[in-house]
Amino acid sequence: MTPSETRAEPSRARTLAINLALSSVVLVVVIALLESVSYFVLTRHFDGTYRDHMREATAAGASAAVVSSPFHPYLGWVPAASAAIETSKSTTPGRTTSIATDATGASITPSTYPDPEIEIAVLGGSTMFGVGSSDNAHTVPSQLERAVFETTGIRAQVHNYAVRGYQSFQEMLWLYRRIQQQQLDLVLAISGRNDASYAIRYPQLEYGFLPPQVWNETVGPVHAIERASATRWLQVNLAGLREYSYTYDLLTKFKRGKRGEASTAATSPDAFAGMEYLVTAPSDLEQRAVLTNSHYEMLDEICRSRGVQFIMLLQPTLFTKPHWSAEEGELARARFDGDQGQLDRYGASEQQFYADFRRLPRPYAFRDLTGAFENESGTLYVDHAHYNDAGALLLAKAVTSTIAADVVRIAAARRSRATQTVAAPP
Repeated sequence: MTPSETRAEPSRARTLAINLALSSVVLVVVIALLESVSYFVLTRHFDGTYRDHMREATAAGASAAVVSSPFHPYLGWVPAASAAIETSKSTTPGRTTSIATDATGASITPSTYPDPEIEIAVLGGSTMFGVGSSDNAHTVPSQLERAVFETTGIRAQVHNYAVRGYQSFQEMLWLYRRIQQQQLDLVLAISGRNDASYAIRYPQLEYGFLPPQVWNETVGPVHAIERASATRWLQVNLAGLREYSYTYDLLTKFKRGKRGEASTAATSPDAFAGMEYLVTAPSDLEQRAVLTNSHYEMLDEICRSRGVQFIMLLQPTLFTKPHWSAEEGELARARFDGDQGQLDRYGASEQQFYADFRRLPRPYAFRDLTGAFENESGTLYVDHAHYNDAGALLLAKAVTSTIAADVVRIAAARRSRATQTVAAPP
């Protein structure tokens, strides 16, 4: 090696080191820019970052590791047990709310009266669970407990068995599961809105049983892992990266859809190619109403087998309220990104589903509560479906009015049975 070549070696080494250092700096700058832009998009155009949600959950008393709706093999999901589940709505920024669950995952109804004379269970979706309410004491089931006593003088224990996102098929299975462990006298399904919503957004017949997020977020990954798909395995196991990278969090949200729902592509029949058991045949609103009705028929049979009275109450939504306040209009449009046309089309479809459902014959007790707010003009909703505290109270009173005679009759029968038991000879 010549002297000149010997001098060139350190020079090349220094150049390489400088290039590596510059490349590292450029890479860090690019990553920092990506993270900054992603954070801006997440906070301005989405419902916040995954990291923020974890911090809020921790501040509310729930472990950061708690999943608010853990997977269940035949229900799709269940509410997290002994948790403070955030229920804040994107339409009301700055208002943070949460609902506490008990050891079984049920939304807690603060016990008001000792020695209850009747045990009532309420089924439904997020509107009954407590989304929109300021706390557990102001949910519809909690206020129902007080309204029943004020109207009838009967001490009721109301169990809130509503689960966010559940439709009639899941309500039926959830009640069948719960009734094995809890003695009940009266079961109220205050619902119908979620069945209508899923029917409008996801016309495939399969989604009248379990909605698409079950297939997209749980069934798909499990099947992929069964097929030893390395790519899907990585996707599942890298989910925790959302807490550490705004860019990965943003990409995940884009894939799932702005509100965490399945994208159109993901919910198309082609997304489940090879899964022959998935009923991908399209259905219209009338067919889905018939399916919903059959689920409540089965729910009624479950209750009858246990000697329990069942009543289905068709719940009101903003679209069944004739007089919207200005605030309600703004909140509803915000839920549909300000698109009045989309809001109107959705409302018309929901009312068509309700009309189809009302026309059906049914063997179970049915009460139509969609006119509960027909004379109200104040703000009772936080969006197009969920009630604020005032709305929940008015609905609880409307429910009480329609079930008061049933409550009195059932409580009297329960007292009679208890008296006969005590008087029976040994």
